[in-house]
Amino acid sequence: MPLTPEQLKARWETDDGKKRLQAVVAALLAGEPWMEILSGFPGVTEIDSGLDLRVADLRDANLSGADLRGADLRRAYLGNADLSSADLRDANFSGANLGGTDLRVADLRGTGLIDAKLVDADLVAANLIGADLRVADLRGAYLRVSDFSGANLSGAVLSGADLSGANLSSADLSGTELIDAYLIGANLINGDLSGASLIGAYLIDANLSGADLSGAGLSEADLSNAE
Repeated sequence: MPLTPEQLKARWETDDGKKRLQAVVAALLAGEPWMEILSGFPGVTEIDSGLDLRVADLRDANLSGADLRGADLRRAYLGNADLSSADLRDANFSGANLGGTDLRVADLRGTGLIDAKLVDADLVAANLIGADLRVADLRGAYLRVSDFSGANLSGAVLSGADLSGANLSSADLSGTELIDAYLIGANLINGDLSGASLIGAYLIDANLSGADLSGAGLSEADLSNAE
């Protein structure tokens, strides 16, 4: 549960809180990373919605379970950060670098990830319903059993990504690059795969019922037992 303003105020008024706040201000004025200063401080995971973190350097930061709903993280650098189980609903990660980031079980519903870099990121069991991933780079990302229902992945690069068991029903995958991607047992019902490149992709046991595959490249793709 998020803290009340009174509870947050009480925590920042402790000696430790005052020192950390002064250190954060000093780091901000110097243009230096500041999130690490807050690591482990009670109340950090209850960050207020709408936090402005544009172009922030949060590499290797531990934000597991953090509440970052509606945060502005455009062009932020989150390489190898831990955002597992974080609440990132409606946050804006457009143009952000999330390479190698841990986003397992994270809630990314409605999140903006346009042109974001997610190379080798771990998104296993993440909730990406309605997320905007247009032209995002997801090469080699782990996306097993993630929920992409209705997500926009148009033009995204997913070559070598593992989407086994993922729910991509009604998702927009038009023009998406899925070369050598793993879509074993994936749900692609009514998905738009028009013009997508699925060369060498593994679609074993995938459900393609009602999917639009017009103009899709399927050479050397494995469609064993696919519906």
